[in-house]
Amino acid sequence: MYRNSDLLFVPLGGSGEIGMNANLYHYDGSWLMVDLGISFPDDSMPGIDVILPDLSFIEARADSLAGLVLTHGHEDHLGAIPYMWSRLRCPVYGSAFTLALLRRKLAENGNKHDIPLIEMSPGAVHLRRAFVRAVPLRGRAPASVVGRVGRRGPANRQRPSRCRGVLPGHP
Repeated sequence: MYRNSDLLFVPLGGSGEIGMNANLYHYDGSWLMVDLGISFPDDSMPGIDVILPDLSFIEARADSLAGLVLTHGHEDHLGAIPYMWSRLRCPVYGSAFTLALLRRKLAENGNKHDIPLIEMSPGAVHLRRAFVRAVPLRGRAPASVVGRVGRRGPANRQRPSRCRGVLPGHP
């Protein structure tokens, strides 16, 4: 079991593999999801078009999900949103470029949901007691964002946090 004050990391997909990025961070009773991507099957999976992460862990805690932060616009980081957002129903944060890619993807998939898309600029976004600091990158992915998740301490100063992993399906 974990305490509300624990800073936790819960990989739902993408950790130790290529694709299907979906990771959770917990602190002070709130969860933050980073990315919600797809993976593609190999030859051993005939008839399968995409592979989606298992969201049952966070679905059981959806009322405490503060939001979904997208690091960039590749399919393995945002490709599952059209299929799975209705199970989470939380705000989605990302750079202007990443959200433009997501809007196009949602339109192509006939999105029937009014998904709250919130543009992040370089700087911090506060989600309950956690914060995400957006850092622009220059490289192959234009307008990428690297997120740094932390917690607020006394006098609203950032504090380093110890983080422990939790496996989905385990308290």
